[in-house]
Amino acid sequence: MVIAKPFQNKHIGRRVIKGIIQLAKEKHISELRAEIYSFNIQSQKMFQRIGFTKVDDEQYVLTV
Repeated sequence: MVIAKPFQNKHIGRRVIKGIIQLAKEKHISELRAEIYSFNIQSQKMFQRIGFTKVDDEQYVLTV
């Protein structure tokens, strides 16, 4: 997911991910995975704040 510069820091990404999490719950999907480039510190922090756990250099997992 890429958020254009003029729209960054408006919590758009956070709302999208939370919507995906809600959809996963409705569809009985038990795990979500995200691949985040190691240089993208801002995205890493956002995913971790939402509840994802870092499992590898660029891999994050959330048990739904």
